[in-house]
Amino acid sequence: MHQRQVHSTPILMDDDDDKDSSSSSSSLGSEARLDDMLDAALSEQVALEFSSALLYFGMAAWFSRPDVALGGVAKYFRNNYKEELE
Repeated sequence: MHQRQVHSTPILMDDDDDKDSSSSSSSLGSEARLDDMLDAALSEQVALEFSSALLYFGMAAWFSRPDVALGGVAKYFRNNYKEELE
């Protein structure tokens, strides 16, 4: 199995040392954009974790079937399923 890699977006920020009080409003806008980017990255990570959990759950169910009957493999995937939900 392979692990999915989360793609991140680079964060661009101003490096001006001589900011005056008029630039404080643009600073607040930068913080809002950063918050939005962090929220999007966190949402993407949660979606990936949940997707992985469902995949592990499905594989555990498959290996638990009576015609397959590989209990050890099913247990392995059940444990991974629980780990992804933490």
